[in-house]
Amino acid sequence: MTNNLIDFLSSYGNLSQDSLSTILENNIIRKFRKNKILLSEGQISKECYFVLKGCLRSYYILNDEEKTTEFFVEKDPVTPVSYTVGRPSKYYISCLENTIVAVGDKLRTNSLLKKHPEINSLFININEEQLASNRENLDSYINLSPEDRYKKLVDERPDLIQRVPQYHLASYLGIKPQSLSRIKSRMSKKAPLRK
Repeated sequence: MTNNLIDFLSSYGNLSQDSLSTILENNIIRKFRKNKILLSEGQISKECYFVLKGCLRSYYILNDEEKTTEFFVEKDPVTPVSYTVGRPSKYYISCLENTIVAVGDKLRTNSLLKKHPEINSLFININEEQLASNRENLDSYINLSPEDRYKKLVDERPDLIQRVPQYHLASYLGIKPQSLSRIKSRMSKKAPLRK
């Protein structure tokens, strides 16, 4: 599990062995059961996460209906807006599967940055990539039809199709489960026959 974390951090910059050891010595690995809510609407998040194993979902509730905004799987960082700005969250984060995460908090992070300042540039790179990814997802949601959003999901994140219940996928795509069923049916009819 910790290899996933080391590989992820190393992909954003070179860290000294001392820095990596300090990160791993902080006992930051936690396990959560399926359906565990890590963040509720109205709560101020004191933690951020890195998914080592499992799947998380962020969503908000509008008119008694859950609206999925994102899925997080292995090697995905999860930084709630509430954690960053220190205000009550407008959405929930819950476990769709039994999940293992590395947990960060501001006190531990600030202590780590004082001891190992080179980690700061790594955090900046991670945050920039997250912002770009969030913007790309928003642009896709605005500019693509539901069918094209589904095709993009199949192409870019095929694991989600198998791991996530259809009603959550439909919510993420901004459609009803029945509409997703119709899209899948149309796509299967268009798919080339295999010999």
